[in-house]
Amino acid sequence: MAQEPANPFMNMNHPCGSAKKIHGHEPQTVFSGHIKPDVKSEDAVAYLKYHGYRSIVNIQESWEKEYVDLAAAANAAGICCVNLPCPKVDGEGMHEDKFTINLAHVTGLVLLGLPRPSMIMCRSAKRASAIWFFSHAVKHDLTSAQVMMLTADAGLPFVGDAPLLYWVARFMMQADEQRNRNRRIFGDIKVSAASELPAWSPTKHIEPEAEKFKSHPFASGRQRSTPDRYEMPGTCPFATVVFPGRVAQSFGYTEGKVPQTAFGTLRRVEGAVDWLTTHKFRAVLNLLPSDEEHFEALESAAQEAGLQHLHIPLPCPDNAGAEEVYTLNQARIVALSVLGLPRPLMIVSKQMHRASAAWVIAHATRYDLKSAEVEALSLAPEVNYRECPTLEKWVAAYMAEADKAQAEKRKVLGKIDIIGQEVEDWSIDLAAHGDRTGLLLGAAAVATAGAAVLLARRS
Repeated sequence: MAQEPANPFMNMNHPCGSAKKIHGHEPQTVFSGHIKPDVKSEDAVAYLKYHGYRSIVNIQESWEKEYVDLAAAANAAGICCVNLPCPKVDGEGMHEDKFTINLAHVTGLVLLGLPRPSMIMCRSAKRASAIWFFSHAVKHDLTSAQVMMLTADAGLPFVGDAPLLYWVARFMMQADEQRNRNRRIFGDIKVSAASELPAWSPTKHIEPEAEKFKSHPFASGRQRSTPDRYEMPGTCPFATVVFPGRVAQSFGYTEGKVPQTAFGTLRRVEGAVDWLTTHKFRAVLNLLPSDEEHFEALESAAQEAGLQHLHIPLPCPDNAGAEEVYTLNQARIVALSVLGLPRPLMIVSKQMHRASAAWVIAHATRYDLKSAEVEALSLAPEVNYRECPTLEKWVAAYMAEADKAQAEKRKVLGKIDIIGQEVEDWSIDLAAHGDRTGLLLGAAAVATAGAAVLLARRS
């Protein structure tokens, strides 16, 4: 057995005993402070690898003195690493403009989706303990009374920081409000046992297991019995609605499941939430930047109606400097968010290019697709991200990581199995309300797609 590396983390905290006492489950998520001085990133990752950790969430901001970028070392070791900056604030006040409920939702949802065991790290473990709390409280649907007992018993560090404590309190107020309406704050999301390691302990040495991959037979000569894209009449708040999963279903990539994700180009906010609730949608992923039209009104209307609303602002890919935002880290955040949100899910962006790219990244992650299979999907006119060079590069870079991971017998984001957020027997028929477009690919495109998939299998 390899010699155990020295613990490189400050203030490591594994609140397993307290959590098990309160609700009977021992979590596989640990939070800590920063890496000790003079410790190399490779050594820190080696410690995590030795103990079986499968993901890292670094919530420090890059300007912080103690910040260490672990992404390269983690990727080389087959550990999924996500950087989710959580503000480090000084001075008086509760800083509600920085510690937003949306940030709590994004961080909590991403952490729920990551494979475990997982390490959350920041400077002093205070912010990390709050992030751990968000995912843990949602995963186990804790009541306020259970939260108070857990917080007191575990001695969670965020309690000593007024802005963080107020942030957690506001989150729990929203969770309680949803519970009073017989709803859960993230819907019916569940994480199966496959996302955790059996009998894991933070003090034991764990040997890594080989990953199992899905196979996807290419449906040659594909035909679609239902349209994928609808141009909606002026009376509809959405100008266009696309069902990209039906394209993937016709290729045989969805294991026979009926897709429950759509894109929408928002024409106006008025009536949009009513339209979504009428058609039984349960969540909205808003990719519009905060300064784009419709953003704030859509958020408040969705929350009032009980729709799960998540905002991940992605700038127009044609803007100067946009490539700095479209990173591998951002792709991981988007993928985990799409996979974790309740469905039926509507993804909103301006011309649906960003929504298309986000869906492709999440879909490829869920079904273990390779670059050539994504190339086949992108030939469909409904999957239009390739019209923007920045988005095309973004997806290609992520898929290069996915190909590399599969070549090394692992998954690009590790073993993820999120269940429970889909609705049984959901269907939607817009044939009577919109013009149907994009029904079939041309014969040449289908042949090209088939050749691409065959090439992927041989590689």
